[in-house]
Amino acid sequence: MVDDYVFGFSLRELQDDSKRLQEGGGDQGTDAMAAYIEKQLATGNFPHLARIVGREGARATIDRVAELGGDDRRFERGIKRLLDGIALNLP
Repeated sequence: MVDDYVFGFSLRELQDDSKRLQEGGGDQGTDAMAAYIEKQLATGNFPHLARIVGREGARATIDRVAELGGDDRRFERGIKRLLDGIALNLP
């Protein structure tokens, strides 16, 4: 599990860096994603997603998630939670 976490985290970091370079940091993709999410929410078929998005709307939620994803301590916070969970199951 730890290996998968570290590998997955590192892979996502590399993909995110590559994507940022390709996109040039524009908001077009985020706007399109927010519009798509709002369209899906309008169907009423995604109550869990609707609770996550709440009243602030899809764009604000995407921005908040992106901000959390850019947190420099994200790796440490995640690995600590993983290790704490493993420790709970030790004899």
